[in-house]
Amino acid sequence: MRIILFSTYFYPYTSGLSNYPLKFLTRLVKKHEITVLTFRYQSGLKKIDLYQKIKIVRMPYLFKISKGFISPQSFIYYLKYLRNSDLVILNLPNFEAFPMAFLAWLYKKKILSILLCEVQLVGNIVSKIINFFLDLSVYFQLLLSKEIVTMTQDYIADKLAYKLFKKKIKLVLPPVAKLSIDQSKLDEFRKIKKRSFWLGFVGRISREKGLEHLIKAVAKLSSKIPNLKLVFAGPYGKQVVSENNYYLAIKKLLKKLRVDYIFFGSLSLIMGTSLPLAGVESSSMDHQITKDDYGILGLCGQRYSKETKKYIDFNDYWEICGDWYEEKSITKDIFSQFSLQNGFRKGDIIVIWGRFEPRIGDIIVFKPNSESKAPRPIIHRIVSINNEIIQTKGDHNQKQLTMENNIYKTDETSIKQEQIIGKAILKIPYLGWVKIIFSEMMGKFTA
Repeated sequence: MRIILFSTYFYPYTSGLSNYPLKFLTRLVKKHEITVLTFRYQSGLKKIDLYQKIKIVRMPYLFKISKGFISPQSFIYYLKYLRNSDLVILNLPNFEAFPMAFLAWLYKKKILSILLCEVQLVGNIVSKIINFFLDLSVYFQLLLSKEIVTMTQDYIADKLAYKLFKKKIKLVLPPVAKLSIDQSKLDEFRKIKKRSFWLGFVGRISREKGLEHLIKAVAKLSSKIPNLKLVFAGPYGKQVVSENNYYLAIKKLLKKLRVDYIFFGSLSLIMGTSLPLAGVESSSMDHQITKDDYGILGLCGQRYSKETKKYIDFNDYWEICGDWYEEKSITKDIFSQFSLQNGFRKGDIIVIWGRFEPRIGDIIVFKPNSESKAPRPIIHRIVSINNEIIQTKGDHNQKQLTMENNIYKTDETSIKQEQIIGKAILKIPYLGWVKIIFSEMMGKFTA
């Protein structure tokens, strides 16, 4: 089945509105062809991308109103992808999919809506007008939908949508992966907390969360609970689209009501890992011919001279290195769909994401086995998962690391879940060379 999902924001944007559909789609894509239509909310994002075999098409727009997009150009994309689709999924709430829903209805396509929440904007008359038209668009899309998926009965039961479309609504709990506790991070928080009493909020600092009510409640509790501190864990300010003014207003209210607080909006918390950025200090994931520690030019065990060294594209790489993967039933076509399929080079910076379920093809950062003397975590690609035991291999390497074939005694053939720090999702070329050059200079200076 060919499925189109429309979502105003989508991966790598972090919110419940984008994360929950992504969790569903990663399961649906095993049996269906998935295309996501969304907007290019940041200029650095690719116009067309592939993530976990999900095709992401990021449409252009003329301008934004609050978090919404005004995009006459989107009609062209709607028409292009609707014609060949079997199912249209609308991720609500949104304003922008109003024309897509109407076109899907004209083309007699089955429409399914995912209703995650309602938007209630506060403020002046302009906000109320925007809210009115947003609600109008949402209810129009629900009217045209054959089925409406929502998560919990207790949330939807008192909503107008439930009263109007009760027969269409189906409850589907979101798939949630169990995450392991980062003991080092937990110990770090305990040191910060000391003897204070923490009351926490986890999520984006955004207007629709209604944090004013939480802050006023905590202000009243402060007189009854000594050392009470309100803790915010998640992105805030300029890290959240169009919400910096709200964040500043929240800080002003906290100070006015004399509420003690901490914002843990650091990259570690956002990315869900203790190591959100990693500098690449070896060539084990490089797809080019490079020198090893002995000055020998090579790639995947094959040696080269200065005269035979050349640029290696993906086809060349597969000719040189592909046999090993073919033996593992990883074909060229499968490998080409992996994230960061062209590897990365020494000196690159890698952005690490901690909230994920490991899959073959993912590049993970993991702690070495207890017997290993490796001075830092390893970053290699998953090539096998069997009974929760993970195996990896460096794209550049001839074979996998075992305790017998490297001086550090590192073994990447039996990695456990608790060793995993995170997954590589993005590379920033060359930026890590600053650290490498500095470290090498300091090493020579102190030698």
